[in-house]
Amino acid sequence: MYRSPKFSGLNIIILLVYSASWPQLGLSEDPISVQTAKSEPTLQVADDLTLDRLLSEPIVANPLHLSFDERGRLWVVQYRQYPWPAGLRLVSRDNVWRNIYDPPFAPPPPHADDSPFRGKDRITIHEDTDGDGQLDSHKVFLDGLNFATAVAKGRGGVFVMNPPYLLFYADQDNDDVPDSITPRILLSGFGIEDSHSIANSLRWGPDGWLYATQGSTVSGDIVRHGEDNAVLPNETPIHSLGQNVWRYHPERHEYEIFAEGGGNAFGVEIDSAGRIYSGHNGGDTRGFHYAQGGYSQKTFNKHGELSNRFAYGYYPAMKSNRVERFTHTFAIYEAKQLPPAYHGKLLGVNPVEHYV
Repeated sequence: MYRSPKFSGLNIIILLVYSASWPQLGLSEDPISVQTAKSEPTLQVADDLTLDRLLSEPIVANPLHLSFDERGRLWVVQYRQYPWPAGLRLVSRDNVWRNIYDPPFAPPPPHADDSPFRGKDRITIHEDTDGDGQLDSHKVFLDGLNFATAVAKGRGGVFVMNPPYLLFYADQDNDDVPDSITPRILLSGFGIEDSHSIANSLRWGPDGWLYATQGSTVSGDIVRHGEDNAVLPNETPIHSLGQNVWRYHPERHEYEIFAEGGGNAFGVEIDSAGRIYSGHNGGDTRGFHYAQGGYSQKTFNKHGELSNRFAYGYYPAMKSNRVERFTHTFAIYEAKQLPPAYHGKLLGVNPVEHYV
C-alpha cells in the first residue's frame, strides 16, 4: 500500500545542487556533496516553515523539471547537457543571440555510446519506500538524452520534451523501463536557438491536453509524425516566433498554440480554476496569465510580431517593482497544510538573487 511521504506537509521541496564541477557520477555514490554540506547552514528559513534536503549531487545535477506520478514518486529531468547541444557546431548567432548550428539539430534518440549526438541529460525516478520522508530509492529511466527539458507520465508511458522533438516512450507494464529504446516521435520542429528558452515544462491540464511553453528567443515550425515516425503526408508546419503556451492532445494527435506573448515563458502553473500561468525572468512584470486565444505584451522588435496580423491588440502586463531577475517557475499555493499567511500566494524560487 502506498504511504504519503512526510515531505508533503509543512515544508517546501528544494533540490540543493551546486555546479562547481558537474562530475558524471553514478547513483550509488554518497548523495551529500561537500558543497551541499557546507552551504546548508547558510540557508535562512522562515520560522513557520521547514526545509528538507531530499536530493543533492551527485544523484542529481542541473535539475530542470520536477513532477510527481500517481505513486507519489518524484521524476527529475536533469539538464546536464546545458548550455550546448551535443554533436552540433555553432556557426553564428543573430543580434538577439539566437544560435545557428551545423547540423541544425540532432537526430532523435536513441544515440549510441559513441555517437557525437549522445548527450548527458537524464530522467530519474526517486521514491520514499519506507515513509520516513527521505527519498531512498533512485532509478534512471532514460540516459544519454540531448536537450531534454520535461517529462510527463501517462497514457501508458512517458512523454519527454526533447527539443526539437516531443517524444513518447511506451511503458505498458509500468516497470520503469521503456518498452523500446526507440521512442515514438509525436511532434518535431521546436527551435533550439537559445538553450534557456527552448520548449519546456510539460504538464497535464484538467481537460486532458498536455500543456507546455516556449521561450522568447526560439522559433517553432511544428509538424506531426505518424506511427512510423515519419512526418505525416501533406503536413503544414505551424509556425511561431517567440514565447507562447502550447498544448498537445494525445488521443487526437493535435498540436495548437494556446496563447502567445508574455515574458520569456518557462514553467506552467495551473490553478484550481484551470487558469494557466507561466514565469518570466525579470523586469517589472511577473508571472503572466494566459487566456486561451489571447495575445500578451512582449518585446516585439526582439520576439516578433503577433501571429495574427488582424488582432485588435494585446493584453498589457500587470507591472510591479522592477527586479533584475525573478523566477521562471512558481507555484500558486491553494492547499491548507502551510500556515494561512501562504494561502493563495505565489511561491517562487530565485536562485540568482538567493531567495524564495
